[in-house]
Amino acid sequence: MTKRTMKAYVFLAKCPVCRKIHKVYYDLADFYEGHIFMKCRNCGELYFYDPEEEHYLRSFNEQIKGKRCCTCNKRLSKALIPIHKEIRCSGCGGVFSLEDGFAGNEYPPDESREEVDVYRLYS
Repeated sequence: MTKRTMKAYVFLAKCPVCRKIHKVYYDLADFYEGHIFMKCRNCGELYFYDPEEEHYLRSFNEQIKGKRCCTCNKRLSKALIPIHKEIRCSGCGGVFSLEDGFAGNEYPPDESREEVDVYRLYS
């Protein structure tokens, strides 16, 4: 897997217990589907893939079979989860999740995107 810097939209998720703000990165599609952001549930390392790669190359499960997290070495088949699930609060230690569709369908301004370092799963 290769690590690259890419731009992503940022959703500011608030911990329901202590109200600390956490950044959740996401993408919105221009034509087909946007990039899918995932994270390691053990260490929080970020990963992404393009749904077109899954369609044209191989299934997501086939792609991550035998691969390990680049940071903590856990098996990705067990550790990889959607980025908006199991958010660990650095303020109170609690864990919370966002609903699917958390970002809505409206495009924020491109200037609001931030650079983030992520591993590309299909590489």
